[in-house]
Amino acid sequence: MVPIEIVFFIVIAIFGLVGLVRGFLRELGVTLPLIVLLWAYSALGERLLRLVEGGMAKAAGYSLPTTTGDLVRCSFFIVTLIFVTFIAYQGETLAFGGSDPPGIQGWLLALLIGLVNGYLIAGTAWYYLAHYNYPIQTLGMIQLPLTPLAQAIASHALPPDVLGPLLPFLVFFLIILRIIR
Repeated sequence: MVPIEIVFFIVIAIFGLVGLVRGFLRELGVTLPLIVLLWAYSALGERLLRLVEGGMAKAAGYSLPTTTGDLVRCSFFIVTLIFVTFIAYQGETLAFGGSDPPGIQGWLLALLIGLVNGYLIAGTAWYYLAHYNYPIQTLGMIQLPLTPLAQAIASHALPPDVLGPLLPFLVFFLIILRIIR
């Protein structure tokens, strides 16, 4: 089984290549919904999850046990992340106006924003896996314990931890940048 940090870096690299192909301005159009989603997760995520669980419990007269509940809760966050990512890449994009910078500068900017988007996607998925104690291990998709590198990344370098207090400002900045551009 491949260590989770290797999968993390591979996903980031793949999105970096996607960024090279799509260009800097189209990739910025994906960054905005991802940052808005992270902000929504931090502001409303757990409350919305409790509301949905409460509604399910009232309707079915059943509440989820902890282990199954963690899998369902983690799946809620990861599925919404995948949905927003898919819509951001495939739907009507928020591509910023203008044209990409020519030459190597344009390529480097596209690669950088693609890598950032990969970090936001892979890092957010990993964050919620860690937050809910890796519930997919019951499905045989991850093997614990984590390597020391994975433990260091999971405890200090995932997007909700790194960007948490900055998210409202990043959303504001990207929206202003979109309006100006």
